[in-house]
Amino acid sequence: MQCLLDDLEAKKLSLDRLSVLPESLADAYTKDLSKWFSVNELAQRCRQILKVLATAQEPMTEDQLVSQTKIRPRLVRQDLWGLRQFLDVEWAGEGEEKHETFTIFHPSLRDYLLNLE
Repeated sequence: MQCLLDDLEAKKLSLDRLSVLPESLADAYTKDLSKWFSVNELAQRCRQILKVLATAQEPMTEDQLVSQTKIRPRLVRQDLWGLRQFLDVEWAGEGEEKHETFTIFHPSLRDYLLNLE
């Protein structure tokens, strides 16, 4: 996972201290998502956005996320920027109809999100 590699590179983690590394992907996701899933309004919105994306059968646009979550468009856009490390972002459409689409970046993260309470 990129977050672990980033922590190793920044010397926040060390291979000399393997005991502090997450034991599973679920542990790594719990650590990485903890700041997004605390008990505040931002965390509630981010959790809601990720859960909608986890249940989606196809990539979703920002407008679709606004419609599904009932979160104001400006806040969805702002939260998507913060969540990009967990998302695959691609361009769809042509010309002026071109727009970004969002999906959860890996099936293991999708499974993790679907199993959250």
